[in-house]
Amino acid sequence: MANTKITSNVISDDIALGGNPTTTTQSAGNDTTRIATTAFVKAAIDATIDSAPGALDTLNELAAAIGDDANFSTTITNSIATKLPLAGGTVTGTLTLSSADPIIKFTDTGGGDTFGIFASASNYLGFYNFTDSRTDMMIDGAGVLKLLPTRSTYVDASEDANARSHMFVTNDGVGDFNQEAGHLVIQARTHTSVYRDIIFAGGINNADTLMAIKGEGQIDLGGYGNLKGNSGAPTRLEINSVSTAGYLSIAGTEKFAWNATDIRPIGVNTLDLGANGAEFRTLYLDTSLVASNALTISTGTDLTLNPSGIVELETAGNILDGSYYSSLTINNTGSSTYSRVRFDRSGVARWGVGIKPGDQFHISKLYNGASDDVFVIADNGYIGIGTSASANKLTVSDATNISMSAAAAGQLRIEGNGYSGAIALNGSAMHIYQNSSARDIVMGNNETAQFKIHRTGEITAPQHPIFDVGIGAAGSGVRVFNVVYVNIGSNYSTTNGKFTAPVAGTYFFQTAFIKNNNANVARRRFNKNGTALYSSRQMRMDSGQAYGDPGTLAVIVTLAVGDYIQVDQYAGESLGSVSYDYFHGYLIA
Repeated sequence: MANTKITSNVISDDIALGGNPTTTTQSAGNDTTRIATTAFVKAAIDATIDSAPGALDTLNELAAAIGDDANFSTTITNSIATKLPLAGGTVTGTLTLSSADPIIKFTDTGGGDTFGIFASASNYLGFYNFTDSRTDMMIDGAGVLKLLPTRSTYVDASEDANARSHMFVTNDGVGDFNQEAGHLVIQARTHTSVYRDIIFAGGINNADTLMAIKGEGQIDLGGYGNLKGNSGAPTRLEINSVSTAGYLSIAGTEKFAWNATDIRPIGVNTLDLGANGAEFRTLYLDTSLVASNALTISTGTDLTLNPSGIVELETAGNILDGSYYSSLTINNTGSSTYSRVRFDRSGVARWGVGIKPGDQFHISKLYNGASDDVFVIADNGYIGIGTSASANKLTVSDATNISMSAAAAGQLRIEGNGYSGAIALNGSAMHIYQNSSARDIVMGNNETAQFKIHRTGEITAPQHPIFDVGIGAAGSGVRVFNVVYVNIGSNYSTTNGKFTAPVAGTYFFQTAFIKNNNANVARRRFNKNGTALYSSRQMRMDSGQAYGDPGTLAVIVTLAVGDYIQVDQYAGESLGSVSYDYFHGYLIA
């Protein structure tokens, strides 16, 4: 058999092995001089990596992961030294929690409740009870401390655990107080059926009681007296002193004193019922205070509150009281004297209000032309202004003006039968108008309309002098027209042919005619008071025609009251037909 083994002593120099020579893979951890196969090397590397993630399976990746810090161990040690241990320690700087609704949670490992302090996104700091799942207290962004409506926020009394005094906010209709939610209650609980007190004390050690709200409801003033309501009379307030005598002090000065029988001021004191702009609305004295004796203030004139509750002011036999269904009555015992209230200014009488000896109510001016008749109401209810004689519902004396302010567009209103009108004055004119579109404005006398402004704006004068007459008979001379078409005011006479002016003014007249079928000249004119008007201004029809062409004659003339106008056919004859022969006129202005 051939020799296939080469011993180590045969190989005495380097050797190069070609191809893929193999050898036995040594066991893991072998650190001899034996040849390490690729399998041995891979196994050793895999053991070193130990399934590390792909991002950390090289030394370069590991170096990058620790920041290429050659002193990584020292750096980490120093960093850990600045951290708070789980077992607790001291934080020397600011602790900041940044998250949505961050919370610090406190758990008692001994089995107690779990609580937390949290900052809410609703802008408040809250104290949360994890055990009962509720927020017990919060401080909002404005710094307001709020106790949530729960009766479990107790302040336990250390000297007696059964007292369980506490402060809470009421729920709506829940608990002992059964009222609306939101009331703050400080309550001292009972112990062995005894109500405990709420005490306000001063000092530090062995503090004295300054004030206490007793369990029975009274306010104790440090042992020197008490203030309480009266259970038998709920509307009364009792102030009780430890002795029968007591004092009421204001700003350190004793103002009132009392004993077993009365209460009185000390020295001269003022009871100001309206100081510094305050209002004293009602001073009520129950009639039981004066049931048997009147309360009297006497300063030469007696002011008395009598047992009937009536205030009387009596001087020289005159009594001012509040009887006869009134708040204030002035009763003058004299039948022929004035009974009134007088108003003075700086000691000088100015005005008086009351009744005159004839029982007329009046407002009197008592200075600078004194008069009792400024304003008077008679016993029949009629009113006089500037006069005591009231023959009508309202009488204003001739010397009294009813005026309106031109600067403020004054207005005198007149109302009646559901309608109203006014005389108004502004800066430029006086206006008369009525406030209903269905009524006219009428002026007249003795209830007869003389002038009318119609609701639609037209102006008429129902009694304005105007006439229109005709004649049916031929003739000459003064023509007496006997056919009347219009004769308002009856100022034209069919007896003598005269129109007589009822008022002075300017008038318009017109007449017309034709000749009476002859060839003569015909002339017509107006006569005033029997004399030709305007130098015989005339209408003429020449000869040569039987009737002539119809024509008219018109004048405008100023007349005085009683002046009259006639038509004078002073030449020829007129036909005398109502179709051609007429006369009319009217007042212009």
